[in-house]
Amino acid sequence: MRRVRLTVNQFYSITKRAVRELPEQFQPYMANVVVDVLDWPGEDDLTKVNAEPHELLGLFEGVPLVDQAAGLAHPNRVKLFRKNLEASSADRDDLIANIQETVVHEIGHHFGMSEEDLEPFEQAAELRRRRRFGESPP
Repeated sequence: MRRVRLTVNQFYSITKRAVRELPEQFQPYMANVVVDVLDWPGEDDLTKVNAEPHELLGLFEGVPLVDQAAGLAHPNRVKLFRKNLEASSADRDDLIANIQETVVHEIGHHFGMSEEDLEPFEQAAELRRRRRFGESPP
């Protein structure tokens, strides 16, 4: 499959929109979250989650809100890995959906959600993707 590509500015713009489109009630809790776009995950990133270089689309770093002491605001970071997101996308629309889903997934970790908590979201995203490409559900 050929990799879908966006310019860096297009990728940043879509990422900013994905953050801006999070539900309004979440916005006050995003003040100390930085969303970075990197080309590839580093060795430290891969080690943290025991992932292969091509597998990791995004990563949350920091202290989830549910674990922060009252009155303290820890800076948190979400990393998106542009080249992996592009490589995992069938076309531009799929890439945009992958960016949006990865932002939501990693922000879920900021709010204290585990991988297990996020599983229903992942399943719904997979169903949407299968319908879009005319595949039957698993």
